[in-house]
Amino acid sequence: MRRSFTFSLSLVALMALIACASGCIRGERPLPPASIWPEAIASAEMPDKPVRKGQGVRAGSIAISDEIARLCTIRTQVGAAPRFAFDSDDIGEPERHVLGLVARCFTTGPLRGRAIKLTGHADPRGEEEYNMTLAALRATNVKGYLSERGVDRRKIADTSRGELDATGDEEGSWAYDRRVDIDLVR
Repeated sequence: MRRSFTFSLSLVALMALIACASGCIRGERPLPPASIWPEAIASAEMPDKPVRKGQGVRAGSIAISDEIARLCTIRTQVGAAPRFAFDSDDIGEPERHVLGLVARCFTTGPLRGRAIKLTGHADPRGEEEYNMTLAALRATNVKGYLSERGVDRRKIADTSRGELDATGDEEGSWAYDRRVDIDLVR
């Protein structure tokens, strides 16, 4: 049992190191010009399926709470599919754009200095422990992306729910299970 725990811990550390390295190597797109603030409109689109029982705004694989979307004036359009691919923690272009808007809101906008909670999710395929780790890596990558854009790391809490909240039963609905929720900390 101890050997299994040590192996699992080593696997988590290795995955976190790989995730950090891949984020550092990828070229990142700069934030949109300040002239669009506060009427920022995310170019990412929102799927037809609600994020959390009618709450939130979806931009690819990022689910933003209604409160943050309203205060940061982040809007989306109907139609886009989630972007976290199966077995992936890579942040896609639509997510980068909307995360840039979130970062700006939490650094110079109406939510400056407030705390954020990130919750990573996975679809139900794979072992429970692996899904928990993958969802944690998704949240960690979003945290890293926000902190690279000026959000204080100490103000970002990240956690994993793994497959615990998954509702999908085929590829189309599993894609909605692979996400990171962004909520305002009270």
